[in-house]
Amino acid sequence: MSTFKKEVVMIVIATSTRYNSLADPRFPMAVKFVENAVFASIPVAIVDDSPDDNVSAYLKAIGAIVIRAQNPTMGTGRRMAIKKALQLCQGNNIIVWSEPEKYPLIKDICKIIEPIIHKKTDIVIPRRKDNLASYPEMQMHAELYGNRGFQLLTGYAYDMWFGPRVFDTKTAAYFLSYDGKSSDGTKDYGDRWDSIFIPVLRAIKAGLRITEVTIDYQHPQKQTAGEDNYEFYEKRLLQLNTLLEAIKYEARLLGLPR
Repeated sequence: MSTFKKEVVMIVIATSTRYNSLADPRFPMAVKFVENAVFASIPVAIVDDSPDDNVSAYLKAIGAIVIRAQNPTMGTGRRMAIKKALQLCQGNNIIVWSEPEKYPLIKDICKIIEPIIHKKTDIVIPRRKDNLASYPEMQMHAELYGNRGFQLLTGYAYDMWFGPRVFDTKTAAYFLSYDGKSSDGTKDYGDRWDSIFIPVLRAIKAGLRITEVTIDYQHPQKQTAGEDNYEFYEKRLLQLNTLLEAIKYEARLLGLPR
């Protein structure tokens, strides 16, 4: 349990992991993520799709609630984690979705959830104060282009490419009901990164309130150094183009911008 202004609030983190082995350079960041959350008394629900069973065993040993993925797409794994987090919540509480390497995020969770605590919003999308200065240059440009593209296509200027989504248990339904397809069922978006983007568009269309909270997030420097290469350059371009195509199609279906 995490205490916030005399209220006892159940916060549960949902995430998913896939590491080839304990030697994966990203794995220590996921370990730090879990350790920081456990230290803050925040449960972490992880869906693990790692081929090495030692990854799941290690994460369990340091306090995470781990379930094995079941032939998932990226989106399926994320929904499994959110569903598990929802089961752990008691009443109308808060779920934090985040990638597992973003361990600096944990220190700002109480600030991030404040608008939900005070019933001012349904979804919080954190914004990075440094405007991605701590990221690899290629990733910085790709994500800034992505955020600007999202604004042009939807009319909303959020830091969508940051990744974390924070919402109450009722709003979780928008993420859990997503199946990787367009709202008219005619287009397959891939059920990858779109799994945390398209549900936000549908929540906007339904009139849910979305708020940004700016935090002083610094990207882990080991991750920045390790991903400053051509392999990740290709990944960022694929992610950018795939997501913008899906957002463009879905925004038109939903009548965005209004």
